[in-house]
Amino acid sequence: MAIHPFSRRIWLCAVLALSLAGCAGSGDERKGVEKALDAFAQELAATPIEASALPARLRAYLGRNPGFFGSTVTLLGADQKASVSPYVYKAGEGYAEKNLVEPGYDIDSQVWLAKARDSKAATWTEPYFDAGGGEIWMITLTVPLMKDGVVYAVVTTDLPTDKP
Repeated sequence: MAIHPFSRRIWLCAVLALSLAGCAGSGDERKGVEKALDAFAQELAATPIEASALPARLRAYLGRNPGFFGSTVTLLGADQKASVSPYVYKAGEGYAEKNLVEPGYDIDSQVWLAKARDSKAATWTEPYFDAGGGEIWMITLTVPLMKDGVVYAVVTTDLPTDKP
């Protein structure tokens, strides 16, 4: 029996929604996110990071990981403040982009950035509403990139989640 294309889309959307909900809480799914983000972070660390190329690299990363909602690479200056942070995230059938280094977003005080920058370790956030960024409830995995013990960038993956 053939499945009508419209029914197939509804079914696929339901499966995707269930898998994304699982991502936000399941240890196995989190490990998959950690593995993907670690590989992306290693790829970034192995080459010079050109700010102008970051949106394309982020789109490629998200394209390889369709269950992820969004991602940013935040470059830090010598003062450990964000200097560049293009954010690519799902919007409709494609992706949209925002610059997170804007006064209204106050990027340097965002928990996802501050925790990883200060601890120099990969961190998960608790669920939060990302006002000014993705505009959804999410959790974020952040991985710092370091050279000579100094964090020079952080890389993130955002997953949609339910309001706590």
